[in-house]
Amino acid sequence: MRRDAQARHHLERAYAHLDAGEPEDALRECDRAIAMAPAWAEAHNLRGVVLDEIGRLEQAIAAYAEAVRLDAGFEDAAENLAEARKEMCGPGPTWMRPLAFGASLLALIALIVAFARLEARRGPNWRLELEEYVVHSASPSETVAIQSVVEAKAPQNFRQEMGTAARDDWRWGAIQPSFPPEAVRCVLLERSRPSVTGGERQSARQVVFLAYHTDALYRVGWLAYAGPEEPFPPDLATNLAAIGCDAMPLR
Repeated sequence: MRRDAQARHHLERAYAHLDAGEPEDALRECDRAIAMAPAWAEAHNLRGVVLDEIGRLEQAIAAYAEAVRLDAGFEDAAENLAEARKEMCGPGPTWMRPLAFGASLLALIALIVAFARLEARRGPNWRLELEEYVVHSASPSETVAIQSVVEAKAPQNFRQEMGTAARDDWRWGAIQPSFPPEAVRCVLLERSRPSVTGGERQSARQVVFLAYHTDALYRVGWLAYAGPEEPFPPDLATNLAAIGCDAMPLR
């Protein structure tokens, strides 16, 4: 996971260079992040933004398309791709604009249908959320490994008090996730850290809950809830049993 933390570091530097008006430096940092995490959609999308900024539109379209391929639910990348393709094609003759609008509308409907089908299957998005949680929560000197994943048999019993919501980004800023969630994954992580005294590395396990929330109109997605680390509190086993994750090997 150290490699993922380094990739995040390079991507943050890319954002900083772009904000400072240094697109060439931003592009180099994006390439470094992608070299370390080739399947990271956010890095490909930012690379497209930088390429678009310096006028390399065809390469920007390829970067946006790769971001959408890696994460079909990445709305920013899909919007960037649509805008870049529109800019590449130009406005066209006036008589063709109604046809272009109709084609765009059909493409949008097809995209919405495909996205709805993908979300209905729920896909591997919980794994992506788990990877994001691990990257953001791990220190540079810490390694994190997944020991066990158990699907909750009774997600309706999950309570917000069982963990702390680990992220509060744009997906959750305007929406208060409703309870109970539709699905829950219980994950057992093992964190290995340097010893304070300089001896052998210390290991501690942590339970993380991944809850799938929706509202009445739009599927929102997964959110990580950071649970306790060892030594585990007495109520952890009770909570795991209540939501049907009692098969998790805590001992």
